[in-house]
Amino acid sequence: MGSPDQSLGSSLEERLAQTTAERDALRVMLRSAPDLLAHLLPDGRLLYLNRELPGIDARAPERHTVFELLEPGFHQAARDALARAVSTRQPASFESTGTALRPGHHFTRIAPVVAGEQVSALVLISTDVGTLKEARAIERAGEEMLRFVLAATGMGTWWWDRDLKQVGYDELTSHLFGREHAAIVPLEGMMAALHPDDRARVAEGIERSQTTGVYGPLIHRVVWPDGTVRTLQADGRMLRDTRGRQRLVGGVVDITERLELEAQLGQARKMESVGRLAGGIAHDFNNMLTAILSYSELAMAAVPTGTSVHRDLVEVHRAAERSATLTAQLLAFSRQQVIEPKVVDPNAMVAKVDGLLRRLLGAHLEVKTSLRAQGQVRVDVNQFELVLVNLATNARDAMTRGGTLTIETYDLELDGAWAQAHPGFAAGWYVVLAMTDTGEGIAPEHLPHLFEPFFTTRPQGKGTGLGLATSYGIVTQNDGHLLVDSELGRGSSFRIYLPLVRGQPMPAAAATAANATSASGHETVLVVEDEPTIRNLEVLTLKHEGYVVLEAGNGVEALAVARAHPGEIALLVSDVVMPQMGGKQLAASLKAIRPTLKVLFTSGYPSDFDLQTGPSEDEGEFLSKPFVPKTLVERVRRMLDRRPAAPAASR
Repeated sequence: MGSPDQSLGSSLEERLAQTTAERDALRVMLRSAPDLLAHLLPDGRLLYLNRELPGIDARAPERHTVFELLEPGFHQAARDALARAVSTRQPASFESTGTALRPGHHFTRIAPVVAGEQVSALVLISTDVGTLKEARAIERAGEEMLRFVLAATGMGTWWWDRDLKQVGYDELTSHLFGREHAAIVPLEGMMAALHPDDRARVAEGIERSQTTGVYGPLIHRVVWPDGTVRTLQADGRMLRDTRGRQRLVGGVVDITERLELEAQLGQARKMESVGRLAGGIAHDFNNMLTAILSYSELAMAAVPTGTSVHRDLVEVHRAAERSATLTAQLLAFSRQQVIEPKVVDPNAMVAKVDGLLRRLLGAHLEVKTSLRAQGQVRVDVNQFELVLVNLATNARDAMTRGGTLTIETYDLELDGAWAQAHPGFAAGWYVVLAMTDTGEGIAPEHLPHLFEPFFTTRPQGKGTGLGLATSYGIVTQNDGHLLVDSELGRGSSFRIYLPLVRGQPMPAAAATAANATSASGHETVLVVEDEPTIRNLEVLTLKHEGYVVLEAGNGVEALAVARAHPGEIALLVSDVVMPQMGGKQLAASLKAIRPTLKVLFTSGYPSDFDLQTGPSEDEGEFLSKPFVPKTLVERVRRMLDRRPAAPAASR
């Protein structure tokens, strides 16, 4: 057994070795730490650094201070932190940016080492938080961008927590629900804002999302505190947070205006389809009416007046005329009439028919006018007089117990928001012509069908249902818009919006010459018509007036007839729509070989022309079917008597 001295020495060596090992382990741990660790005196001098830094002598760190690691602008912050730690004996901290010796953005904590009653030293821990700050800045920028995108698209966000039975809103969602902003509300609070008829569907959608993980898209209504009803569309997904708790998270948008625009667009397309159908029917019917009107007129001329046969023919002719009015209304509704627009004063247009309207309405109705429009409009005056009569008639029938019809004109500027909310409108200045009655009003379910042909709320036999449809077609064809506001028991207001134009009012019509020229003639006329009945009628009528008539059933035959005829052909009378070759192509081909040829087009469906102006002056003139022999010969004579334009004088 060894001596006590030997045992003591061995124990000291073991302790020394253990202490050395612990110190080395601590040094390794300190050097491996990601943060900068320092031992320093209260004045900032360094006693120890856990890593080597450029320009710092690790063997004699006391020659350096903590301030060498900081930008000069943060020296005072470091001094204040050191002073606080010494005076309060509590940890202190500050943020700073480093120098080239130690670049980066740092968060530094200083803790005092207390020996007895004095702070003998301080421990410094400095963490580089630059990467974290960049990540947080990127996160904030992303959140800001997301908020901007959501605000721009009008989408609000929400979440529902089944366990907490709570719903969370952002501010935009609160606005969409018409409520004051509240970050979190009970589920019952959210359900209370829904339209009563939609609550069960929403509850079912939420419950279904628990198994499917998907909510919606679901359309429902909300009722604002003031009674306003808005339509929203919401959808969402079930998400799991870091703690494993599930939340239904989604977005919601207001689709009220979108649904209204879709309904208006659908109605416009429906009216367009009905218009095309009406125009097609009118086309075929006009051919038949031309024959009925013309042959009945010829027959009446051949039968003695006062006989039963003559009286029967008169009734046939009257019935055909009423039918012709019907087809004209169909074409007006379908916007397929050739119109003659002119710049006019809308006030003068209303004043011209004022007396007629007052007689039409009767003594039991009062008529008030307020003509304040300063601008002018471009319309077909004759057609618009028909619109005014139709609207006044509609008002009269709505005021069976008396009332007042107010006719107004005024200028109005419509902005982009109005145009966006009303398809077909363009922003700008308009002249508004309004007719407002104090009648019974129109039921809400009837308003969408008001301008459809043959739709009427009158008793059977009291109207054709074409008055408003015709007015709608005329207004639309003249680049205008016709809107109506009405409530049961509060009357109706029909408003016509016409684009304001700059120009002079339409000049007064020239007086008809007292000595009108005869309709007869001797010139050669080429008649081209694919309907044999109409062609025979035109040929017979013109021959009876003394003209030399050539005829053909289509454009190809007409070209052959014209080439074979050795003499002059003064006028081409041609249908527009024919098999093999239509009237416009025929006219262009003939004028290439006969430049002086004049052209008169006929059709019951003039869609091949610009309906705002009809055929151009170079193309010819247009005669709409149905027509009677007298009208045909008058138009032929008028065209033949028209002198060609004088050539431009040479300079």
